[in-house]
Amino acid sequence: MAEKSQQSKMVKYYRGFDNIIRDFIEYDNSDAFVQWTHYKARSVGGYDVYQSLMLSYIMLEITLGRAVKCAIALLQRETGLKLDINAATNTSGRTPLHLSLPTPELIDLFLRYGARADIRFKGQLPLNMVIQNLSERPQFIG
Repeated sequence: MAEKSQQSKMVKYYRGFDNIIRDFIEYDNSDAFVQWTHYKARSVGGYDVYQSLMLSYIMLEITLGRAVKCAIALLQRETGLKLDINAATNTSGRTPLHLSLPTPELIDLFLRYGARADIRFKGQLPLNMVIQNLSERPQFIG
């Protein structure tokens, strides 16, 4: 429910935001991503407001889009946003490391920036989730 509330607030500020941020992330264009983030943060009342509205959404898009350059820009605070690498990115309880499991480059990046591999999601450690994911792939069955 909280996520839906955040989405409706975000739409109030800019209806086309979803598509714009997805384009930058899809092409892993960190320069455009950083510029757009600064622009939007200023336009909605500051970085704290923007972060509270959009950080979990941005993190989800970065991990789904496997956008390593955008992740680096976010982690190095080029965007002005402050990411706690070990905090849950949304109400589900997944951390950025849990979200990054399909992308080895993101796993490596998040671990280098201090992601803890001992935080559980639904009772499983990230390594357990990787093994389970691999074991469900057809080439590994049997």
